[in-house]
Amino acid sequence: MEKSTPMKSDKAKNPHTGHRERMRERFRSSGLEGFASHEVLEFLLYHTHSRCDTNEIAHNLIETFGSLPGVLEASYDELKKVDKIGDVSATFITFLLELFRRYSREKEESRDTFETISRLNRYCHSLFVGSTVEQVYMILFDNSMHILDCTLLAHGTVNSVSVMTRKIAEKALEKHASFVVITHNHPDGLPLPSEEDINMTNVIENALALFQIPLLEHILVANTECVPLIRKHRGPKTPSMQDSGFLRTFYDLDFE
Repeated sequence: MEKSTPMKSDKAKNPHTGHRERMRERFRSSGLEGFASHEVLEFLLYHTHSRCDTNEIAHNLIETFGSLPGVLEASYDELKKVDKIGDVSATFITFLLELFRRYSREKEESRDTFETISRLNRYCHSLFVGSTVEQVYMILFDNSMHILDCTLLAHGTVNSVSVMTRKIAEKALEKHASFVVITHNHPDGLPLPSEEDINMTNVIENALALFQIPLLEHILVANTECVPLIRKHRGPKTPSMQDSGFLRTFYDLDFE
């Protein structure tokens, strides 16, 4: 009787045998160092595709969205249009960006106080990691500049400043906030405040002044740049802040 060993023969001839385990060993030994962008996605897709070759899918994703960041920033619906990207994969990929954003935010929060503008800028920047639409956040602080609350006020087009202002005032009073910071992003990457941005700052500041709660800053985030609009347009002598010692430390500036 003829002996046949097709399984061993196939394995010997198939160069892809053990490929996934080799990729995992690469990652375990050196992280993602040396991984090409498509290999990062190929590795990621092992967790949603248990059997098929994910290399081709990874290349299709890069070709469709242009880069690894482009893939991670793609929407669920956009991802679903790519061949072999189903509900599970599209959900998993969009989850990752939210995870990165959450990690950056909580990492900054864990550093305790936000007594300087540079610390505040880093935190504000972390809120918009990977964001492709305009968003507005409110951050509330106690008297020692610990975060009391961080709330997303608007997502996409900002249609009503009055609605946001009411939410800000109500939340600030509820949390007994000592300071309020507003931050929003420009997805186009231009760190230039619009007239609407300046008007929004003034409306919110005036509304909070009725309750004697200062609007400490309005931070505009564009790519890696953070612009403090109140300081930029009025200088360090912010009308709503009377403690010049606090401002000197906060802005790292000397003024009378």
